[in-house]
Amino acid sequence: MNKKFIGFVVFLLVFGAFLSSAALAEENTFVAIPLTPDTTVSAPPVEMIPASINSERKLQNLITRANNLINLRVASLNALRTKVENSKLTGEQKSGLFGEINTQTNKLNELYNKIKISKDIKAARAMVKTIYTDFRIYAVFIPKVNSLMALHTLSNHLARFTTLLVEVQVKVDALKAKGVNVDARQEWLDKAKAIVPQIQTKINDTVKTLNALKPADYPGSKNTFASVRASTKELRSMFFNIRKLLTSTKLAK
Repeated sequence: MNKKFIGFVVFLLVFGAFLSSAALAEENTFVAIPLTPDTTVSAPPVEMIPASINSERKLQNLITRANNLINLRVASLNALRTKVENSKLTGEQKSGLFGEINTQTNKLNELYNKIKISKDIKAARAMVKTIYTDFRIYAVFIPKVNSLMALHTLSNHLARFTTLLVEVQVKVDALKAKGVNVDARQEWLDKAKAIVPQIQTKINDTVKTLNALKPADYPGSKNTFASVRASTKELRSMFFNIRKLLTSTKLAK
């Protein structure tokens, strides 16, 4: 055979063997690839929020909460101020109640100013708590002012009744001077007069009880307000008796 032809045949045999071995190697390599992920590889760590940033967020949340709580209470105090202003109380009585309302409003605003500049979350949290414990706007202060307004109103009624009693006494004396028998009328009038100091004492005692109330008295203050309501009801009954006695004289207008 021709040497060139023989050499060509040998080349083909060697090249074919090379291709077969390469294919086999590629096949073995493909089979070796794992079909499931390698669970031994650790996942990247979760990024943590720095403690300083987390603390700052909590502090800002406290400040926002304090702002909302205090604004709500100041708005209620302003509404109470308007109620006092529109009442028929005397200027002196209104002034006294305005003073108490202003004191509460100013203290609440001062508290918020301290909270909003606080850098200590524990201190801020303690100050927010005092909005409830040191003020008790809804549980103590507003009911107290409303009760005082009712008692001031009764006190003003008593002043008008006292003037009326004097006027009726003048009329009784005039009838007596004319020879008219006024014994029954005088008796009714004297009974009416005797109720006046009783009313005044009860009003004074009840006002004193209310003025002594403090936020720290809660929840015992509930019993105090119940007692005040009972006293107010009794006072109205005493006023009714005076009116009835004066009506009996047929001299009161």
